[in-house]
Amino acid sequence: MSRNKNVWLPIVAVLSVAIFISWLVFFAGIDMLGWRKESDDVTLQVESASLKDVATRLKNEGVIKSKYLFITYEKLYRKAGKVKDNFGTGRFKLNKSMSYNAIIRNLTQPPLKTVTVDLLPGMTVRDIAKKLAKEKVCKEDDFFEVLNKGYFDYEFLKQIPENKLRFGKYEGYFCPDKYEFYVGESPKAVINKFFKNFESKRAEYSKEFENTKFNLDEAIILASIVEKEAGSGDETETVAAVFVNRLKKPAEYPLLNADPTREYVENYIKPYIDNKNQEMYDAYNTDKRNGLPVGPICNPSIRSIKAVLNPPETDYYYFFTENKKFYWSKTLPEHAAQLRKYQK
Repeated sequence: MSRNKNVWLPIVAVLSVAIFISWLVFFAGIDMLGWRKESDDVTLQVESASLKDVATRLKNEGVIKSKYLFITYEKLYRKAGKVKDNFGTGRFKLNKSMSYNAIIRNLTQPPLKTVTVDLLPGMTVRDIAKKLAKEKVCKEDDFFEVLNKGYFDYEFLKQIPENKLRFGKYEGYFCPDKYEFYVGESPKAVINKFFKNFESKRAEYSKEFENTKFNLDEAIILASIVEKEAGSGDETETVAAVFVNRLKKPAEYPLLNADPTREYVENYIKPYIDNKNQEMYDAYNTDKRNGLPVGPICNPSIRSIKAVLNPPETDYYYFFTENKKFYWSKTLPEHAAQLRKYQK
């Protein structure tokens, strides 16, 4: 019986070694060829061009599983004459599903170029897409393709109601700010950067919802109107107060009569819709729709949002502008008289 055990011991040992070697080969194959790895984009900041430092950065960012295997492979790859250029420094765009060959080729190319894009309050999503295209961040059509069909997992997006009359679901949720993008960046990465910023900026006004009846989407809708009416002037808060006053008395003031809503229909819906949709046009036009329009008409500043959530106390229900000056009225006859007096 002991002899039989002695016969099997070498066989078991050989099989164990074979299984271990097979596992190593399989592991190496997964890592070197990019098999069964997530297809996630990674922007790698390379400060040092040394092979050891690059391998460490790749491992830390999850692009490779083993830095030692990568170092060995790179040396053999270079010795075989497959690559001659050294690693560069700067920012490089990689993907976790890349093979070692692709990683090495990318890191020996010129680094990514960056561009700063300043998104101003009052810009629409269409304005933003055009600006991104102009700065060569991403193409306008590609941007809207991903925006309209892609999936984005942010808590605030769940508060946007589904409505077939809403022309742009995410209008209003691109926080005006200064952004840095890569030339040729993927539209999904660009959109995620916008949404992450909006999510982080919500903390600046989240407490103010405690004293208002507006939900998030309603606040953004009204703030977008205030933004277009008041811009970055000194009258933002009073403009917000007028609209809030009217909304509090829907029987007396069913219509907001905000000219920018009509302009949004003419300039940002009609030119980009295939078939005439009067129901959608009317859903945005506050000369025809009672209360708030169906969706935001631009991307408002935090100041406009705060003004809507915490407006000053006023008795004004009407206003108009002439030569950038605001004229306020408490009653319709007073408003009409001011129009006759001051408006050209």
